[in-house]
Amino acid sequence: MTLTRRSLLGAGAAAGGAALLAACGTAATTGAPKDDMAEAPKAEEKTEMMETPVLKISNYHAEEDPRWKALSETFAVAEESLGIEIEATPDRTFDGGVFAKRNTEFAAGEAGVDITYNQVNWALKWGLTGVIEELTPYFAKGPRSKEDYFAGELVNWSWGPNLYGVPFQSGGEVFHVNKDLLTQAGVDMPPPDWTYEDLLDMSRKLTNEEEKKWALVIYQNYVFYMMGTWMYNFGGQILNETKDKALYGTDPLSLEGAQFNIDLALKHRVIAPGADEIGVEFATGTYHIENQFAAMENNGIYRHNGIRPHLGEALDFLPPPKGLDQRVTVLGNAYSILSLSEAKDLAWDFLMWFHSDESMLETPHFGSIAWPPVIEYATHPVWLEPFKGTRVTDVVDVWISGGHDAMIVPEGTEAWGIDIEWTRKAISGEVTVPEAFRSSAEEMNVLFSQRPAEWAMS
Repeated sequence: MTLTRRSLLGAGAAAGGAALLAACGTAATTGAPKDDMAEAPKAEEKTEMMETPVLKISNYHAEEDPRWKALSETFAVAEESLGIEIEATPDRTFDGGVFAKRNTEFAAGEAGVDITYNQVNWALKWGLTGVIEELTPYFAKGPRSKEDYFAGELVNWSWGPNLYGVPFQSGGEVFHVNKDLLTQAGVDMPPPDWTYEDLLDMSRKLTNEEEKKWALVIYQNYVFYMMGTWMYNFGGQILNETKDKALYGTDPLSLEGAQFNIDLALKHRVIAPGADEIGVEFATGTYHIENQFAAMENNGIYRHNGIRPHLGEALDFLPPPKGLDQRVTVLGNAYSILSLSEAKDLAWDFLMWFHSDESMLETPHFGSIAWPPVIEYATHPVWLEPFKGTRVTDVVDVWISGGHDAMIVPEGTEAWGIDIEWTRKAISGEVTVPEAFRSSAEEMNVLFSQRPAEWAMS
């Protein structure tokens, strides 16, 4: 089942990727959790006459999604390799239905599945209320270690030393670039350590409002995701070390990064306005960059699948610019083991197989995710082959060296809601940047003050 260029491109074109953030949206970093090499859970005893073990998995994709077929074929290989039967449930939803379902099952003392798909705005609340397993002890079994994954990604699933999920797809933030529009404007692709001044200079050259051409569009531009990276790269702080106080509302460097970001739209006018303001209607599933209205799009890497059919070889990639630092949000989705599952050991075996050569390099699963969460595969020639001629490895390098999490706190969606409300007001010009982020942080700190004492980060 060797993966060919055709099969990888075909599967990849269908992949939607890690956009939990179509749901809402994440970013403070305390560094990667340390490995506590606790005693591994004991293997379940087996007898020769046992029936084929059944593993129930909550599937991230809906059945009509092309990725369902790719993942189902991967599960079939897992069944043969592990000698198990897999029952997959299509649980994909953006309305919180899976979150409520797991909570209801747990309250009833049941495990609807053994492995659930997880989102970064759910994970900590599930972990701290006992719905899902703490996975650090399982790493003592191997064969993977935490160091095999992007450090910034693992923080998304961690609270202190405790880890509540193993990412099944990862990736993160990137600038997608239409090289043809750069060439037409006489602008060269910058080096990977380009600066924010480089960005502003390029943007002025790339913008021509009369021709309805703009330099940039920024999606998911909130503190928990894109805006947070701008704050970090200007040297700012978002949360304190124990993640119980928001600092970005009064931190001068965070505010400087946010001001620069918002000035691109309100002052320099190099950010593409909405389709209604431009006076056009985008075809379903397409956005500014596909329709030639923006030369660059700051978004998650998963977007390359939608952009590539429209731009072809003109599509290229850059990491976010370098300021005092060069950071980037790294995030995706994870699998977590339910605490009430009776097949925890088998579930772990599956998760480790899922991140093996056989799974990641020889099954359609490889093309059904946004990006491999294991660094070994994220930089593997098989995965990179469709990206020949681009600078995508420059982006991956920054994911490795400067990855940060998505303002992960137990309050999850509640915290993000505060962030989204006030950041939108700043972006629209309804309130000033200092007022918006001060108010946002103040509301965030009220929310944190209501956190149960037992949730304090140890």
